[in-house]
Amino acid sequence: MTVPAQNALLKTLEETPHHSQLILITSRPNQLLPTIVSRCHLVNVSQSASQEKPSSNKDQSFSQIKSASASQIIQIGGWQKERPAAIKMLCQLLEEVHQLPASDQTIADTQLLLRGLSLLEENVNVRLTLEAVFFRIAGLSTASKNHSSVL
Repeated sequence: MTVPAQNALLKTLEETPHHSQLILITSRPNQLLPTIVSRCHLVNVSQSASQEKPSSNKDQSFSQIKSASASQIIQIGGWQKERPAAIKMLCQLLEEVHQLPASDQTIADTQLLLRGLSLLEENVNVRLTLEAVFFRIAGLSTASKNHSSVL
């Protein structure tokens, strides 16, 4: 990214509404302006982890998502490119959650999955919806309770 492009990005970062989140992905963070890096929450994803592929990308269980790392969630979100397949996946996960003992956490997870289904039906980007839901389920979301979020 050129320096002028980074300065434009910096302006966007400085003026982002409080209810928005921007996700920046780079393999060369050392080439970013220090002012950009200082305004970001950094999550390192190792190259080896991002190249791993589980045996089956169709059969993701709720427990696998609950314990997934950031890189695994990004991979899972990328597997479902078609809206009907993503909706089917969330419905299967909902069925799994309903088999778990009732608790505040299962209620919260059910609400997240239902919100994800609602967003998919509203034509929101499939990958971003899945990643947002799965990050929240795995407890990796950086959204603060003081800021509203899509979910």
